[in-house]
Amino acid sequence: MKMLPGVGVFGTGSSARVLVPLLRAEGFTVEALWGKTEEEAKQLAEEMNIAFYTSRTDDILLHQDVDLVCISIPPPLTRQISVKALESSLVFLGRGPCGPPQCLCPWVLEIREW
Repeated sequence: MKMLPGVGVFGTGSSARVLVPLLRAEGFTVEALWGKTEEEAKQLAEEMNIAFYTSRTDDILLHQDVDLVCISIPPPLTRQISVKALESSLVFLGRGPCGPPQCLCPWVLEIREW
């Protein structure tokens, strides 16, 4: 049986509240949760039964059990996290419009092929 990647979720809003159960229903394990503040992260993590939570971006990106990140936060933060995820060779999913700006696309493709 093929193992699905462990997931780190960025965001604590309504999208994240919908996303976590959907991921679990498809067989993914949500390993980590990021919130703008530690308190936001803790509240949703407890509500959704997610063991690891933080307000530090790199804690999610470097978490040993996270291979896929789902980004459900405002675009200004999304770009920074998306680039860091690519640099860390993580797969990421984001909500629209969260893709990299057009001027960043060649650089993103270069990282992807690296």
